[in-house]
Amino acid sequence: MEQKQITLEEIYYKLLNIERALESKGIIIEDDEGELTDEFKARLEKARKTPLSEYIDHEEVKRKILAKRK
Repeated sequence: MEQKQITLEEIYYKLLNIERALESKGIIIEDDEGELTDEFKARLEKARKTPLSEYIDHEEVKRKILAKRK
């Protein structure tokens, strides 16, 4: 498999997109020191305790999205 090299500029824009996606979910990264908010820590802890069996796979997500479009 061939490795793709990316520039720092590409990484920067990818991080901006991640930040926007988090903000759209109500997760604001305010601290420049990389500290997580208490709310985010609580959500992360809850997610880590959730059994994998409760998650749905990619194919199921696609089916649900396509079903909504009909």
